[in-house]
Amino acid sequence: MHFLKYTLTIFVGAIILSSFSPYRKNPAGTSSVPGLANTFLDKTEITNIAWKEYLYDIEEQEGADSDEYKQALPDLAVWEMAYGENFTASKAYDDYPLVGVSYQQAIAYCEWRSERVSEKEHRKIVYTLPSLKEYKMVTRGETENKMAEGLYSTNFGFRTFSGICENAAEMTNKEGISIAGANRTTCLETKEYHSPSPSLGFRCMAVLK
Repeated sequence: MHFLKYTLTIFVGAIILSSFSPYRKNPAGTSSVPGLANTFLDKTEITNIAWKEYLYDIEEQEGADSDEYKQALPDLAVWEMAYGENFTASKAYDDYPLVGVSYQQAIAYCEWRSERVSEKEHRKIVYTLPSLKEYKMVTRGETENKMAEGLYSTNFGFRTFSGICENAAEMTNKEGISIAGANRTTCLETKEYHSPSPSLGFRCMAVLK
């Protein structure tokens, strides 16, 4: 399984790391969490193209036959249940939320991203999964789903942090607990998950150290 030979730019939605400016405080693709110093949240969920780039980097570093690469692959049956296409070949859903990964895979992605972005931006940035507290701070009480249940392009956004209430459910920093996303009247209701799901994704929180 091989992916396009990307120039490593750390895709986050439509914003790429190569646009880094020393005068910009927030890491690429994020916006500040109100009330928390040096804390930022991804504007969108992690997308399929971002995960493909992650896989490409692991493939380049470790090889496609390595355990590291195989462990980073999403559950392809779950992903294809969501999108009805082949993950490797599909480009139609590149800017849609990644689904079909576990909590452990999401944490590994955060660790990889911390290393790569810190190296690129020449400053210490630690990525983690957000807590329910941070989700509450960025939604500011606007928790009603405004779209029909389903998965949507991350480019549609009409909020600073798009998709929290209109797209996939999202993992929190507590293993097995997600916010409900688009499939509830109040998107910040929490629910349990036990395995990768066709309606469960995640986004990262970034902290400047």
